Amino acid sequence: MRRKSPKKAVETYELYIFEISDWTTLYEISVNGRRDRDGAYGEVNLLTLQTTCRYPEKLVGRTARFDLYGQRDFLEPNEWKRDRAWRPGHIAHLELPPSGGSCYARLPEATLTRLMIALGHQRLRYASLHGPPLKRGSSLCWSIGFSLDEGLDGEASGSAAATN
Repeated sequence: MRRKSPKKAVETYELYIFEISDWTTLYEISVNGRRDRDGAYGEVNLLTLQTTCRYPEKLVGRTARFDLYGQRDFLEPNEWKRDRAWRPGHIAHLELPPSGGSCYARLPEATLTRLMIALGHQRLRYASLHGPPLKRGSSLCWSIGFSLDEGLDGEASGSAAATN
């Protein structure tokens, strides 16, 4: 009897597109903050987006609040300084149940400032995420982007697949 040859693993990913309807910001600074942080003070720079899902079709109409945190050492975090082989696992955590979804992401602080300026000048309208398909309503996404248009120029006609 002949054995089946192992199939090559196929990694599927999903494109999620959200339309931005409103945004707000928050800034806080404190001393004697958390002991697990390096530095003498704690700082929070937060951009919050109210969004509605526009793609994929099965999720259209679901709302999600995006909490985008600015981080000073984002591009060279302490984990990477201690171990150059360290790599981050994801950039955003998307939770998208039928109602009241959320997305949490950390971005470089300078990028957060640029996003606020672009939003103020109405130059951004959509947020997009790439990551695995939702599992139990959640996905750890590896990329996030912002644009004035949806960016669906024919390339996303459903789930895309990439081979390992």
